[in-house]
Amino acid sequence: MQSYSIIIMYGIMSLMGWYGCVFTTKKVIKEIGFHEKYYPQKYVLPDRKMFGIEKKEIPKWCYREFLMSFVYLAMFLNSTLAYLLFANKLIVAQVFVWGYCIVMGVHMLHFIIFMILYS
Repeated sequence: MQSYSIIIMYGIMSLMGWYGCVFTTKKVIKEIGFHEKYYPQKYVLPDRKMFGIEKKEIPKWCYREFLMSFVYLAMFLNSTLAYLLFANKLIVAQVFVWGYCIVMGVHMLHFIIFMILYS
């Protein structure tokens, strides 16, 4: 039963990371708007169907935030497979939690820096 609770924890942490990337970035795009100073080098027109945004150009760093959401989903799949395949479950769980903390810290630092620059 404990192995299922660890996998559920992986899923919740990865879902929180995915949710934070997608929905926070959508709010930021509406808030910061369009800056002519950075256009066109720092803007991109992403596939709007994939992320559910209206058809307009967005900053490249926001596009990277959307792509970061797939990193969290990949982390969930990799950690779940590693947890199920390897015998030492404790080490796999610790590696995932520390890896998640490092990715989240770098992601937050990236987000804060670019939010300040574009505000």
